[in-house]
Amino acid sequence: LQSPVRILSEEQFSCSICLEVFVEPVSTPCGHTFCKACLQGFWNHSKKFICPMCKKAFSRKPELSVNCVLAEIAEQFQGLSTMSSVPEFVNSPQKDDDWGDFAKAGDVPCDACIGRKMKAMKSCLSCPGSFCEAHLRHHKKGKAMGSHKLVEPIHNLEDKMCKTHKRLLDAYCRNEHVCVCKECTGSSHKGHDVVSTEREWKKKTSQLGKKRSELKHLIKEREKKLEEIKQSIKVLKDSSQREVEESWAVYAELQRLLEQSQAELLELITTRQKQAEQQAKDLSSGLEHELNTLRKRSSELDTLAQTQDRVLFLQFLPSLPPPPEPSDWSSVSMNTDLYLSTIRKSVCALVDKFQHEHFPALSNSFYDVKTCSHLYTFTDAFTESVYPIFSPCINQDGKNPGALVITAVKHS
Repeated sequence: LQSPVRILSEEQFSCSICLEVFVEPVSTPCGHTFCKACLQGFWNHSKKFICPMCKKAFSRKPELSVNCVLAEIAEQFQGLSTMSSVPEFVNSPQKDDDWGDFAKAGDVPCDACIGRKMKAMKSCLSCPGSFCEAHLRHHKKGKAMGSHKLVEPIHNLEDKMCKTHKRLLDAYCRNEHVCVCKECTGSSHKGHDVVSTEREWKKKTSQLGKKRSELKHLIKEREKKLEEIKQSIKVLKDSSQREVEESWAVYAELQRLLEQSQAELLELITTRQKQAEQQAKDLSSGLEHELNTLRKRSSELDTLAQTQDRVLFLQFLPSLPPPPEPSDWSSVSMNTDLYLSTIRKSVCALVDKFQHEHFPALSNSFYDVKTCSHLYTFTDAFTESVYPIFSPCINQDGKNPGALVITAVKHS
């Protein structure tokens, strides 16, 4: 008789999740069977209750009961296959060798794997789902799976399947702006302007390219404007710093001149004071001398006037010397406003000296009124008014082809 192991097929007792013989087999309401631990682990990992094989969703977690008969048969089959040395099982899929590569960034992961996902080799549009090499091999063994359509792995396959007809969304309805399947084009979207997703993708990509170009142009313009503003801020900061430094230099020079002028003024006042005092002393000395002479003569006249001896009076009167010629003191005076005029003259001289001899070199900058961008800056010592002259360049046939520039000219 033929061995029971040869009569039974391993795929009949294999879990499509772990690819091993069933352990505590349980069935979903859709009729697919899995290991109890594998199914619970799949649900815990996916966070939703769906069949790992056909992807049918359940509104709530199904009650799982172990199929005792199938569990006993699977256990007996496991024992028989262990004791048997059947050649057919030598090349059975082994997890270490035949599962393929782990899914990396950008790869489509296997929907049937629990834990770390393997790289999917194909996507089934009928299930729908994506499967690694080992689960794909198990998928192909099912009799009902032979009619399933397999395509290259597709990311997020469920999101690209029609919820109504469970078919791939491979068309686009321009009337309602949605992706549809072929069944939709003959039913709910019948008579609509429907094209393939490939054609619409190319059209939208072209439109998107134009929008991207326009957006990049706008970004470039605004980046340029932002750079101009930043440059203007830098110029303003530099100009402000330069003005601060120059103002410190101006005030330092002004302070030096003030101190020098003050010292000169004090010296001048002292000299003028001494000169005025000496003049006053000289005037006082002359005036006192003349005053003493006049007093002496007045005393003599007073004495003579008191003499009662007529003969003596007449004899003495002719002998008196002639009176001294009196000086005219009415025009003699002292200038008490000497210091005020001295200070005024000193300050005026200081201002004139500061404006014409000690004015430091300053800068003059020109800016565009609209963009606030810096045009030109030159540094010079200005002792007169500054007049900017804008030259429109050479006139050719009534036009000025050149740019407006700043030109330095002599003003008379």
